[in-house]
Amino acid sequence: MAHRNIRKFSIDGEFLNDSLIPSTRAQYETLVVSDMRRNGWVPVLDLDTQWSTEYDESKDRWYFALSVYGIYLGKKKAKQWEGLSGGNLTPRAIPKIMYEES
Repeated sequence: MAHRNIRKFSIDGEFLNDSLIPSTRAQYETLVVSDMRRNGWVPVLDLDTQWSTEYDESKDRWYFALSVYGIYLGKKKAKQWEGLSGGNLTPRAIPKIMYEES
């Protein structure tokens, strides 16, 4: 499992107020991981999510970039596993019935 190809999943965007940084990061991280899983990928938990922000004073806007790293397992297995850690798959903390029905 440890020698699978790792792919980077990225998203970038903007927001108006720096007080939104924590919620924006959480929201987009959840979005990226959900999209990965829907397409058969799971996060590599040993590689932290990369998050950066930049403020453009002339436009009074904040910009962000977020990257999550993942490996491909297939759509069915991606629902069962939280991700890869230490070369081993980590099971999801949801009841089996929930991912079997979706």
